[in-house]
Amino acid sequence: MCPSVVFAQETDAVQGSTPSVKAFRVDKPPVIDGKLDEPFWQKADTITDFIQRQPHLGEKATFPVTIRIAYDSKTVYIGFEIHSGDPKRLISTVLQRDGSVNAYDDHFGFRFDTFHNHRDLYYFYVNPRGTKLDGHASDEGVVSDNNWDGVWEVKTSLLSDGWAGEVALPLSNFRFREGDDATWGFACIVYNWATQENIMWPDMGKNSRKPSLFGHITGLSGLDKTRPLALIPSLSQNLNFGRHEKIPSSPPSWKSLPDKEQSDLGLDIRYRPASFLESNTAVNPDFATVEADQFLINLSLDELQLPEKRPFFTEGQDRFVTPIQLLYTRRIGLGDQEMIGGEKLHGQAAGWSFGALDVLTGEKWRPNFNFSAVRLKRDILRSSTIGFMVVSKDSLGAGPINRAAGLDLNLQINRATLVVANINQSQRRGAKKDGYAGYLNFSYGEKLFNSQDNVSFTTTYEDITADFDIRDIGYIGSTRLDRRGFKSSLGYDYWVKSRGISRFSVSSGGWFYQNHAGDVKVQDGFNAQFSVESQSLIKPGILMEKSYIFLPGGNIAYHNNQRNYSLNFGPYPRFMGTLSCRTGDNNGNSIRYSSANLSLKPTNHMTAAATLAYLESRPLAGGKKTFSTIGNLMVMYLFTQDLTLRVFVQGDSSSKLYLANALFRYEFHPGSVFYLSYRENRDDTLHDFTPTDRQVQAKISYYMHR
Repeated sequence: MCPSVVFAQETDAVQGSTPSVKAFRVDKPPVIDGKLDEPFWQKADTITDFIQRQPHLGEKATFPVTIRIAYDSKTVYIGFEIHSGDPKRLISTVLQRDGSVNAYDDHFGFRFDTFHNHRDLYYFYVNPRGTKLDGHASDEGVVSDNNWDGVWEVKTSLLSDGWAGEVALPLSNFRFREGDDATWGFACIVYNWATQENIMWPDMGKNSRKPSLFGHITGLSGLDKTRPLALIPSLSQNLNFGRHEKIPSSPPSWKSLPDKEQSDLGLDIRYRPASFLESNTAVNPDFATVEADQFLINLSLDELQLPEKRPFFTEGQDRFVTPIQLLYTRRIGLGDQEMIGGEKLHGQAAGWSFGALDVLTGEKWRPNFNFSAVRLKRDILRSSTIGFMVVSKDSLGAGPINRAAGLDLNLQINRATLVVANINQSQRRGAKKDGYAGYLNFSYGEKLFNSQDNVSFTTTYEDITADFDIRDIGYIGSTRLDRRGFKSSLGYDYWVKSRGISRFSVSSGGWFYQNHAGDVKVQDGFNAQFSVESQSLIKPGILMEKSYIFLPGGNIAYHNNQRNYSLNFGPYPRFMGTLSCRTGDNNGNSIRYSSANLSLKPTNHMTAAATLAYLESRPLAGGKKTFSTIGNLMVMYLFTQDLTLRVFVQGDSSSKLYLANALFRYEFHPGSVFYLSYRENRDDTLHDFTPTDRQVQAKISYYMHR
């Protein structure tokens, strides 16, 4: 008999076995100075029973920590004291907002499940210098949105044996369930670099991001229900000069283009019409200050998937995630088709989470295309969901170009076992018939012999027809459609913590796909990987892989046999790095590929990151050897946490394209920013390093809210 489906309820009784802390109601807000000297802090409930995550999972923390929570009608306050030892041994090198506070530094982190639905969470980190990192996550913490930025205040101070701090979080940051006596999920973690000890409350084992394992904050009553509204108008002034265009003459030459000056007004409106709903409207947004994409060497036959960096699309993007990616927002606003305006709604209520997106693109305020997406998910059982997604690109006046819809299931059978299923249909103008794509994944991860190890297994079945086409709206990244088959992997991870070794990991995987007729093998392969990490944070590894790919049209088949060697350093407080080398046969070529990535923090105010990649390739059938080198360098200097300068340069010897840009950013008021940027592109295809564009832009945005 099949089990009945039980829908998640809007209320969730506090279980007696779940640790909890009662928030203390205050009439007068504290002075946020990092010192817990207000009398009410001594009256508030305390959290003190921290448990280790590392190095000894499940054992008591070796140093005392005290957490207290207070609130008033508009703000939640957190006070913490961490007695980790000599404050001179604290590591606190990150100054940039949303920098890698939780990777490099001593830190205090905490998480809220404001709906207490065991699904979504807001997360926050702070280091001893008061640097902030925050974000939002959904699907039990699996899908993260690091681009979510709250407006909150924190101050820290040093103690004789550690550090302390006060945090003020306005309720306007959160979507939350309204009620007279609310309960929120809550968890916190502390990391001490000197002892490499990571501790948590409550005891969540290895799954510290799962809201279903959080403790509780109780006693929250009389919370303010004002609907926050923010208007962010912006003004930008652009000047393009020194531009050249290539003339297809014989021989090719360059033609100078006239300078171009342009002024633009934009508006961003953010409104919460209900406590569970967020609205974001953008009119004529300007993304010129967004960091440029890095040049990359692509060793696969698939399309590269580029990260989304534009603020309108990054905020709330976790709501639109599906197993097969039906919405890939980098398709929106390509070439001359700039974004004219857009609307995004997302939130959750009564066991449902939802997101809606609608964007117009065109040229100079003349709309040509409309992109839209709707996403619905329903909570079922304790920690599972069912969902629906529909995406469309329409040509205004000519109807749909590309559409897709899908159903998905995320079934958390128990703490260790997860099943994910997804079925999709696509439609495309001019296609003879609709396409279909199915996905079924089973994954298992649990300790095997003791609390220090972990075994993981995953297997996936994919079924994609030749007519499945989402090239205008989504990302499939596939070498070949018309395939069905399996891929599986098995891994084992063990924390040694002995004789200089921290842990070792071993894994292997295999895959096999054939066409739907069943008469052609289109892909198969096998790989094995091993790595070991020393207690000094040096991690060598090796990956061996054999694969076969059969391409449609021309009956091209590739037999690949590759070896990849890697060496990771850190992360240390001042630097981290990765060296890798790949050799073997790759899609019809014999290759030697090597890359180096290095991040440095020579001072607390300066960060530098460099990447260098080199590829040597020769066709297996015979031919000329080719060489390609890509390099980039990013340097960021923080005069203060609100005043930064970023410089980025990169070049590609294969395309002979070179780019440089610099961005000066000053946040003169919370949410209000002044930008000054410079960009230069050069082309060396005619061996004259000609500038194809230079741009100077000044932009100011002002944050107004109630």
